[in-house]
Parts: sequence; structure tokens; C-alpha cells
Amino acid sequence: MISVESILSLGVGGALGLIIFTIYRMDKMHTEKILCEMVKADRETREDNTKAITELITLLRRLNGNH
Repeated sequence: MISVESILSLGVGGALGLIIFTIYRMDKMHTEKILCEMVKADRETREDNTKAITELITLLRRLNGNH
């Protein structure tokens, strides 16, 4: 952990830069988490749709007499 003395030794610009970087990292991690959740939901939806389409094709082939 960074001590207060270390932060103060950076000066005003260094301390401000450290704060900005910390906020940037927190925002980036939050954004990546949301993106991963969206990708997961999209993948699950695609898997469900693929399953439904496969079942529909199988049903249509049976109804049309094609096996």
C-alpha cells in the first residue's frame, strides 16, 4: 500500500496523476465486468436459439417425411 508520505512526495501533479489513474482503473474494471456479462448473455441467447432452430428443422423434416 502506498503511504501518505509517498503520495505527498510526488507533489501536486503527481498526486493528481495518481488519483486520476486510480479512477481510470476502477472505471475500466467496471466497464470490463459489464462487457463480460453482456457477452455471456449473448452467448447463452445464441445457444438457446441454435437449439430451438435445430429442433424446428428436425420437426419440419419429420412432418415432410424426410429423415
